[in-house]
Amino acid sequence: MTADIKAKSEMLNFETLPLDHILKSRGWMYNFLAKYFYKEPDFKALEKLMENNLFQTLKELGEDHEGIKILADFIHKSPKLSDEEKLSIKRQYETLFYGPGHLPAPPWESVYRSDERIILDEHTLAVREFYRKWGVKLSEEDKQPDDHIGLELEFISILNKRTIEALEESDIEKAKEILNGQKTFLEKHLLIWIDEFCGMLKDNVNIDLYKGMALFTPYYLKMDRHILEELITQIDEFQK
Repeated sequence: MTADIKAKSEMLNFETLPLDHILKSRGWMYNFLAKYFYKEPDFKALEKLMENNLFQTLKELGEDHEGIKILADFIHKSPKLSDEEKLSIKRQYETLFYGPGHLPAPPWESVYRSDERIILDEHTLAVREFYRKWGVKLSEEDKQPDDHIGLELEFISILNKRTIEALEESDIEKAKEILNGQKTFLEKHLLIWIDEFCGMLKDNVNIDLYKGMALFTPYYLKMDRHILEELITQIDEFQK
C-alpha cells in the first residue's frame, strides 16, 4: 500500500503542474475533511461542491480508489437527498462523533495514543503546543479538545494557505519552512493514529459520506506526505 501511494504521488508532474494548483487542491481536500469530521453535514454547502467536485475530477482522471468513488458519487447525488436521508446522515454523525453514550470511533488523537484511552492528556497538550508554535487559533465553535481530527486537519489547511501566501510574496524560504511544518505535523500526529481511527469508523458506518471519508482519509494523508516531500525537494532544487 505504501509503495502504491508513493508511486501515485510521484505521478504528479511537478515540473508542468502549477504549484499553485497543487496547493489549492490540497486546501480543497483538507477543508472538506476538516469540515465534515468536525460538524454535522451542511447540505447546502455539499450541493455547492458539485461545481468543483475534486473527487469527481480524480474519478474521471482514472483514480480507482474506493473512497474517492464513494465521495464523488455522494456529492453528485447530494441535491437529491430526501429529508429522511438527510436526517439519517445527521443521526449517524451524532452517533459517531458526538453522543450521548459510547462513541464507536472517538475523534481525538489522545484516545489512540494513551494506554488508558482517555482524552486531554499529554498528546492533546503536544498538539496544542504545535498550534501555538505556529500562531494558529482554531475554530471556537462547539469547542473540542485540540487533538480532534477535524481541528488537526484544519490546522494543515491553515498552514497550506500560508504556504500559498508566502509563494505569492516570493518568500521561498518561508514557504519551505511551512511545508516542513505540515510534514512534521503529519508524521508526529495525524499519521500515527489515522489508520486506527478510520478503521474503527469504517466498521461502524452505513452512510456513504462517512464510509468514503473513512476509506479516503488515511490514503490521502499518506499520499500527501509524499507530495510534501516532493514540493520541498523542488524548492531545494530551485534554490540551488
